[in-house]
Amino acid sequence: MRFDGKTVVVVGASSGVGKSAAGKFAEQGANVVMLGLRADEGDAFAKHLTDRGLSARFWQCDWTSVEQLERVAKATVEQFEQIDVLYNHAGTILVKPFLETSDGEWTEIMETNLMGMVRSIRCFLPHMLESVDASIVNMASISGLSASAMEAAYCVSKGACVQLTRAIAAEFRDRGVRCNAVCPGFIRTDHGNHELRELEALGAINGIEVITALQRRMAEPDEIADAVLFLASHESRFINGEMLVVDNAAMATT
Repeated sequence: MRFDGKTVVVVGASSGVGKSAAGKFAEQGANVVMLGLRADEGDAFAKHLTDRGLSARFWQCDWTSVEQLERVAKATVEQFEQIDVLYNHAGTILVKPFLETSDGEWTEIMETNLMGMVRSIRCFLPHMLESVDASIVNMASISGLSASAMEAAYCVSKGACVQLTRAIAAEFRDRGVRCNAVCPGFIRTDHGNHELRELEALGAINGIEVITALQRRMAEPDEIADAVLFLASHESRFINGEMLVVDNAAMATT
């Protein structure tokens, strides 16, 4: 019960790794506040957890909206007094040739992947300063560390998330807040499958052959969620400003 009595906010908890992590946090004793766009799926999962006697609540929330984030932060503190962990999972993908990517598409992906994370941290971090063991975990990607064709905008947005993680760690280290990021490779989620299909359609990769060569297989959501929980826990108390690559040695062997 690594998170017994702690309050954990998961942004982007409706599906994939966010949903998996939210469930694991609840199973390990946390009061889990889940945010997402898919109300039906989020409410159903929260009910599934509470029916098992776990503490979970879902809020339909767009993390690009400061007003919505602030409303959730206020309600969370009113109910649980403080926030101990923030996991920023929400994000999107854009697979498109660089010369065909418009200014609007660049703005949209930076708004979603970077500025959504900025706003989330800005809204929840002030309430985390009261915690004795506060931890922020951001969802980055190996694409933020190593570039790939047809994903310039996505790579840049995730690279910005990497630098945001380091900057927050540096600024708030002496105020008791750690900030790290998980950098996964291909994951067997809707997001990961969509990315793979789009890259194949553009001829950038040959699907499963590339995955087999790079990672041997697609990662499962639970495998990435376990890395998230480690970085959020007291077990990683001296890890700060780091990028935990979870890709079965894909980057190490390329």
